[in-house]
Amino acid sequence: MSIEDPKIFVALLCWVVYSFELFGARRLGWGGRRTAYLSLVGFVIVLLNFVPISYFFSKSHSF
Repeated sequence: MSIEDPKIFVALLCWVVYSFELFGARRLGWGGRRTAYLSLVGFVIVLLNFVPISYFFSKSHSF
C-alpha cells in the first residue's frame, strides 16, 4: 500500500475532511450549516471512493 494508490489517497482525503470538520465544530465553534456542508463533502468523497475509484482506478489491492 502506498499513497500513490488512488483508493488510499481518496480515503486519506476523506479522513482529513472529517478531521477538519471535528476541529471546526469543537475548536472554531462551527455548527449547523458549516458542519453539515463538510459532512456532505466527506460523504461525496466516500461515494467517489466506493464507485469509480474502486472499479476503474485501483489496481494494487481491493478491499
